[in-house]
Amino acid sequence: MDAVIDRSGDGPGAGTSDGVHRRNLARILGLVHYRGPLSRAWLTALTGLNRSTVAALAARLVDLGLAREQAPDQTSRAGRPSPVIAVDPDLVAVAVNPEVDAVTIAAVGLGGAIAARVRVDVADLVTPERTATLVAEVVREWRGGELAHARFVGAGLAVPGLVRASDGLVRFAPHLKWRDAQVRELVEAATGLPTAAGNDATLGAIAEHRFGAGRGVDDLVYLNGGASGIGGGLVVHGRPVLGAGGFAGEFGQNRPGIDDAGDRRAVGGVLEDEVGRSRLLGALGLRSADEPALAAAIARAVASGDAEVVAELDRQRRILATAIANAVNVLNPSRVILGGFLATLAEQDSAAMRAAVAGQAMPAAAEDLLLVVAALGEDRLLVGAAELAFAPLLADPCRSRTERRARSERMPRPAVASAVRVLHGGAFGYTRTRVESIRDLRVEIVPDGAPPGAVSIRSAPDGVRPNRSLQRPHSSTPRERLCPPPPSPSSGRTTTPHDATPATC
Repeated sequence: MDAVIDRSGDGPGAGTSDGVHRRNLARILGLVHYRGPLSRAWLTALTGLNRSTVAALAARLVDLGLAREQAPDQTSRAGRPSPVIAVDPDLVAVAVNPEVDAVTIAAVGLGGAIAARVRVDVADLVTPERTATLVAEVVREWRGGELAHARFVGAGLAVPGLVRASDGLVRFAPHLKWRDAQVRELVEAATGLPTAAGNDATLGAIAEHRFGAGRGVDDLVYLNGGASGIGGGLVVHGRPVLGAGGFAGEFGQNRPGIDDAGDRRAVGGVLEDEVGRSRLLGALGLRSADEPALAAAIARAVASGDAEVVAELDRQRRILATAIANAVNVLNPSRVILGGFLATLAEQDSAAMRAAVAGQAMPAAAEDLLLVVAALGEDRLLVGAAELAFAPLLADPCRSRTERRARSERMPRPAVASAVRVLHGGAFGYTRTRVESIRDLRVEIVPDGAPPGAVSIRSAPDGVRPNRSLQRPHSSTPRERLCPPPPSPSSGRTTTPHDATPATC
C-alpha cells in the first residue's frame, strides 16, 4: 500500500547512502507488515529494487530481529522458488483502550495479530494512575507467563477524548473525566516502554484503513460507537487527518438534525446524546456488555419481536443516517465505515440505513458511496493503538536496536560483578561479566554456598552460550554497531537519549 511507504526522501540520513539503505529497510518491513508474508521475488517487483539488494535488506531485517525468512512456496510459480519474508511474530506492542466500564489491554504483533488480550472491568471511572498500574500489572504477568518469549517494543493508548498530537497529552476525555491527563508519561514510567497516545476513533480509522474495511481506499470516514460515545476518524488522499492539534473527527459533538420531535431525547443535545450505547443497554435491561455481548442481545431482542428495542434501534438509525449524510456532503468519501455499536445499528437493517443516508446526501456525492461495518470488529482500536507504538520502528527499523541499548544504559546497574551462573542446555559455566540489563532475564539468588552477590540466570538472551560474557565485544564490526538516531518524531512520544556515534545500519 503506497500510502504507508516513505518515499519522501526526508527521513533519517536523507541524501546519504546510509539514509537510502535505512529507507529501503523501512519499505521492506512496511510491506510485510501491511501485506503479510511476501516472497523476495514479490518484494523485488513491488519495490523496483534489484534481487541482490532485496536479499541483503531481508537479511538485515532478520539480523535486527524484525523479520524471519521462511521456506519458499513450492507451488507458487515456475522456476526456482523464492524465500518468503515475514515479520517476526515475537515482536509485540502493548495496546490499551481505557473506557468508562473497562480497560482493555492487548499484545499486538507486527502485522496486526492479537497475541493476548485482557479486559479489566471497573466499577468506577478509572484514573490515569490506575490505568498505568493496570497496564504494568498485565505486562508483568505476560512477561512471566504466556508471552515470556515476546519482545515488547512499546505501548500505544487509544483514549476516548481529545489527545494532543504533539505530546500525547489528554486535553479532555469528558466521559472519563480526565483533563490535561499525562497518562502517556504514567504508562511509560510504569512499564519502562516507550509510549504514545492518540484518540481512539482516529486510531480505529487508521487500523481499518491499513488492515480492514478501508484497505486500499484513499478517502474514507470512520465512525466509532463506544461506551464513551461517538468519535470519528478521517482518511483523505490516503493519509489520516488529525487537524491542527490532533482533535479532528469529533462527529459525536455535532448537533444532529432531527426531523421528528418525537425522536429527540436530549434537548439541545449532541449526536452522542441521542445515539448512544447506554440507551440501547437501557432498552435491553442490561447494565453493561462488551461489543459481542451487546450485538448478541440486540439480535435476540429483534428476533423475539421486542417492540421497545426495535423502536429504539429505528430511532437511533434515523438520527445516525442524518449525521452520516452530512459528513458525505462535506467530505465526499468513497467509503463510510461504522464500528462498535454503530455497526450493530447498521447491520440490523442495512438496507434502511443505506436508503436513509442516500435520501439525505447530495446525489452526486453519494452515487459511489459504500457504507460498511468495521472488518476488524472489536480489535480495531487495539490494532490502531499498536500502530501508534510501532510507528517509529516502521519508519526506521534501525532505531529498534539503538533504543534498546539506550534504555538498557538508563536502567540501574545491579551490583553483580562476581561469578554468574549461566544455565544453557544442561551445561553449567562460570564467567566474569558486567550485566548491562536484566529487564528480559528472570533472576534469583543462588542457594547457600554460592559466591556472595551471585545470581542464577534461568533464561539467557538469544545467542548467549556457556562460558561467554554477556557483554557485547568492544571491537564491533559494522554489522554489530548501532545506527545513528533518527530525528525526533512528532507522534506524542519523547525521544530517548542514545549513543549518536555514526554507523552503517
